[in-house]
Amino acid sequence: MKMNRRSLLAAMGLAGGAYFLPSLLGSPSGSARAQTSPIPRRILFFFTLQGTMKSRWAPTGPGGTGAPQERAFELGNLHTPLQAHKNNLVFLDGLGMDQLDQISGSAQDGHTAGSTLALTAAKRANPSAGGGISIDEYIAKGLAAKGIVRPFEALILGAGTPFGELSSTYLGSNNQVPISTNPAAVFARIMPKIPASGAPDPEAVKRLARQKSVLDFASRDFDAIAGRASSVDRARLQTHADAIRDLEKRLSVSGVGAACTAPSTAVGASYVDQADAHMRIVQTAFACDLTRVASLYLDVPQDAGLWGLGGVGPDTFHTEYVHQADRGDVGKDNAVAAYHRFIAGQLAKMLGNLKAITEPDGTTMLDNTIVVWCNQLGGGNDHSLSNMPFVLAGGKSSGFATGRYLKYANRPHNDLYASLAGFMGIPTPKFGEQSIGSGPLVNL
Repeated sequence: MKMNRRSLLAAMGLAGGAYFLPSLLGSPSGSARAQTSPIPRRILFFFTLQGTMKSRWAPTGPGGTGAPQERAFELGNLHTPLQAHKNNLVFLDGLGMDQLDQISGSAQDGHTAGSTLALTAAKRANPSAGGGISIDEYIAKGLAAKGIVRPFEALILGAGTPFGELSSTYLGSNNQVPISTNPAAVFARIMPKIPASGAPDPEAVKRLARQKSVLDFASRDFDAIAGRASSVDRARLQTHADAIRDLEKRLSVSGVGAACTAPSTAVGASYVDQADAHMRIVQTAFACDLTRVASLYLDVPQDAGLWGLGGVGPDTFHTEYVHQADRGDVGKDNAVAAYHRFIAGQLAKMLGNLKAITEPDGTTMLDNTIVVWCNQLGGGNDHSLSNMPFVLAGGKSSGFATGRYLKYANRPHNDLYASLAGFMGIPTPKFGEQSIGSGPLVNL
């Protein structure tokens, strides 16, 4: 197969902007664009359930004792899997949704109370629905309005049992966005390759054949290409090729033949397999600049054995463990803490994926991405909505000062979201419900 550099990059999804692999574009105009094009800013909402254990959430002071200081703290019991990323984190203590909940009227239940407010920061439309656009979709629409149009405004993904009633992403009042829980379908949609169902689309078959040929070409002649690339671009090209191959392997994508059909959707049935596939999809979508905004929801796994509680079903874990945490039963406290460490480990993998991508200026993708670890609830044991467990990661290249613990005096989480919109280039004096909050958090 004969292919020039620009065709190679386009087929691999790397020529969406001259910034991505500037040294391989090989033209004066391409070089000029590479020098002036900014690294894209991206944002990922990493959404988890079951609130937290407020007795163990906050970091400790230096040496593991006493109160944390802004820049001198140790990770607490729930966050030890994030130790390698400590200097990339910002703990936000004292942000809540309780004021908003009080003026929103009764919710269907405690979990719905949280899910309808968590990302919209707006009064509920009714007891079971959010009343405004969520921050992820708000940022996505805001970027499009500024002319930053990517193939996908936002990717809304989820690992685990489908839980549409708990989605916190909304296009507007009472207009919930469904969560894509099938990584095979998402992969087919974003690459694109072959339709996930039905008869093969001839054009999709051609695209898949072309992309596979590109990977074959790259594996045969990579040294020749790499010789004309900068060291940064060689690393990026290799990382991208590895990501595509990894996803193809995970999703059991078959080769193109005379009887070409839609690829297998088997990713391995385990929760971890599903979560890993979605994380790599986010990594690849950001790397290819297919989107600047993503939300990844992690449902509670069906198998409590993942955190050492084998034989306990999800309903039992919820009612007999999470609801009983922080009430004096050390055994149950430790079991729930193990769940939260398991989830922190999933976030650590996501941060590692973003760190693995090197940008043209030598920074990492994590440096240019703000990751927002948010939750449906504050306290898992009582469904409280005060003191929500927000943790930020990344964003150093755009001015976020990381490696900090920040304490607020019961600020509404609306103010955080106004800050995040500003980070993404969308000035927002107030987000969501206008009667509460005072605007962006100025000390981020």
